[in-house]
Amino acid sequence: MKRILISAAAIAAMAGCDYRGDFLFPGENGVDGVIDLGVIEVGDPADESAVVFAEVGPADVSVRGGATARFTGTGGTVCVWVDPEAVTWNTAVAPGGDQRLSYPDNIFDDGDIDIEVGQSIFYTGTPEVTVGDFAVSYQDAIGNEVELALNECIIYDLFGETGGHSGRAAPEFCDIPNTIPNLEYTVAISTWNTPLDDDVLSFGLLIVDGECSDLMNARRTTDAWDQECVITGEARNGGVMRPSYDYVESLFCLAQDDSAPEGTPTLSEFCQTEAETIDCKVERCYCGDPTDIPEPI
Repeated sequence: MKRILISAAAIAAMAGCDYRGDFLFPGENGVDGVIDLGVIEVGDPADESAVVFAEVGPADVSVRGGATARFTGTGGTVCVWVDPEAVTWNTAVAPGGDQRLSYPDNIFDDGDIDIEVGQSIFYTGTPEVTVGDFAVSYQDAIGNEVELALNECIIYDLFGETGGHSGRAAPEFCDIPNTIPNLEYTVAISTWNTPLDDDVLSFGLLIVDGECSDLMNARRTTDAWDQECVITGEARNGGVMRPSYDYVESLFCLAQDDSAPEGTPTLSEFCQTEAETIDCKVERCYCGDPTDIPEPI
């Protein structure tokens, strides 16, 4: 009898909680988990308006979530660049370290997506139904099943090895060399994880002529720190830019090239002011919880 009473009390306590978590389920937040962006014209690396912004929500467990887009081969190299919301950095905790990044990043507003690119004829997914890949199988002369990986988007990790992905909130990009003129290619954007704060992942996509190094040069972003700044303003809600996210991202980018106008707060100063005026355990902190910083050794 005592055990039954305890169980009843526990159920009553759960019923009294006002947290339902409905946004974590497909369709509850009104954002589709699988979307198609249609055919995108290969743009000019210097054209700031060439970015396509989109949002994806959680997908049903039976399908692979994300987005697809298509472009037509040019006969040369095409750069495909995607940047998920919002911005991420590693907290500098070493004595004498980079104090611009001395406050932690808020990990709950960041998402992660992975890209593959290949000829559309080899694409296994169905737009607006499920994201696929470019793995094609055939049976050889002695009856063995052989799989061919026809993904042409080769991504390199920090050690120069292939097969890597960029990770949380970090841009992912690749060159598609020697594209066949007038042949359709598909960009498969797979949702690795959506942000924990609202389960909606917004991102920016660029498909431009030439190599990705040309794109970085056109945007004056020449090293790994600057890659976040090739596409800015990708953190959106209902297609509308989130000003606070964009402001934090702009401060991050200004910190990388030291081009901030006089009087502009540094990223660290912004985070310090935020920490002094906002209780991060109650309200959103764009820079993360300042109490969650390891002590330097």
